[in-house]
Amino acid sequence: MSIVLSYDNFITASYSLDRGDVKLPDETLDKFNNIKKKLGVKDSKFERAEQLVVTQITKPVGSLSELFKLLNKVTDKTYEKLKNDIVGLILNTDDASEVCESFFKIINANSFYCRLYAKLYYIVIENKANYKDILRIKTNEYIKKFDNIEFVSSTEDYDAYCLYVKQIDTIKNFTSFLVQCAIQGALDLSHISILIQTFQETVLGNIYTFEETYKNEVYVSNIHTLIKEIYPLIKTDLGWKSIISNHKKMINLQGEGKTKKMAFNLMDISDLIK
Repeated sequence: MSIVLSYDNFITASYSLDRGDVKLPDETLDKFNNIKKKLGVKDSKFERAEQLVVTQITKPVGSLSELFKLLNKVTDKTYEKLKNDIVGLILNTDDASEVCESFFKIINANSFYCRLYAKLYYIVIENKANYKDILRIKTNEYIKKFDNIEFVSSTEDYDAYCLYVKQIDTIKNFTSFLVQCAIQGALDLSHISILIQTFQETVLGNIYTFEETYKNEVYVSNIHTLIKEIYPLIKTDLGWKSIISNHKKMINLQGEGKTKKMAFNLMDISDLIK
């Protein structure tokens, strides 16, 4: 009698394999490479997981603050030097949710090294599979927060308005990080699809409201970034038809919350998906 594994069991078994000993046959790898070529997937965007020797670090108190400091030091020049210490510190930290939150805080402040943060996070997932679920949960929480950002007029409360703009701007950084996570394999394409649809539905709901103009512009810009970076893989997601349908509505609808900048971005998106 054959054994049928559920998807969750399959993923768990996959992550438990020793990647140094268990490898796909060369013939299978060649087939994958041929499929990637036909889909137009560039090898540089889908790098192999790094083989990492984790440094065991004991930090009973203040480990999260130490992690935050190390993440802040990550650059192209320091990545190789710091990655073992960062991943080792994470793997010896009990509160995985707080670790994920530390990543998000760094990303919200600066998206310049999102690619490197995503690589680090994927290495962690290779060692602790539960970090992928935590990233998914945290992603959903952040999407809800973004969807509930309320407009504040600069003439009524300038300080609150500045905070509003800052909240909107963090969405740009967060989007860049999620794109890199999807490219690295740390986040499923379905979550990128949900994020695109969330942005689209928010814009459609605000398209007649002048006060929501800035948010709408940022959301449309993010939609363009997401589709551009993940296309054509995103076409394979079940939510693609809804994305196309929403896009057509966004092009056709006119209102005070729609600007010329948005119209040009929507035209760029149309060029990508035609």
